[in-house]
Amino acid sequence: MRAPFRCLVLAAGLVGTAWAQALTARWRGGEIAVAATGLNFLAGRAMERLKNGGAVVFELELSLATETSTGLRRRTAELCAVSYDLWEEKFSVTRLRSPRKSASHLSAEAAQAWCLDTLGLVAFEGRDAKPFWLRLEVRAPELGEEPVVDADGISLTGLIDRLSRPGRRPQQRWLLEAGPLRAQDLKR
Repeated sequence: MRAPFRCLVLAAGLVGTAWAQALTARWRGGEIAVAATGLNFLAGRAMERLKNGGAVVFELELSLATETSTGLRRRTAELCAVSYDLWEEKFSVTRLRSPRKSASHLSAEAAQAWCLDTLGLVAFEGRDAKPFWLRLEVRAPELGEEPVVDADGISLTGLIDRLSRPGRRPQQRWLLEAGPLRAQDLKR
């Protein structure tokens, strides 16, 4: 294969991967909810741990920025514990913040969608015509690591623990962004 052709094939693969993941927003009652197509956080080391009988706690954070994509205006976070039933090959998910909710017998896609459905940003001025950006971040802390976001919000212990440790294996992290969006353009 010639070098220019190989570069073209590689570039097409990267573009296809970038297009395969999309963050979409909609109104759900008085809040903004998101869905992510092509996002697969039940993979890699997290999936390996699940198939070895362990549970994985995912930190999910949804933030809204206005003016520019860096002007943070609203933020919400959630913790979801995921386990895997080896016999049924199905997932169980539990929301760790109050009110606790759980679901079981889910496919990987349904488990991931369930976790995202626990997130919702309280509506800001719904008639505001200013553009805004959404950012979804999903993290899987290493085993034994304190989560930065716990059931009561940001955990000072987890933050100190994370910042004081020497560099280790990078934390699994997935990031999706969408925008600029307008409140009046979101589906209801």
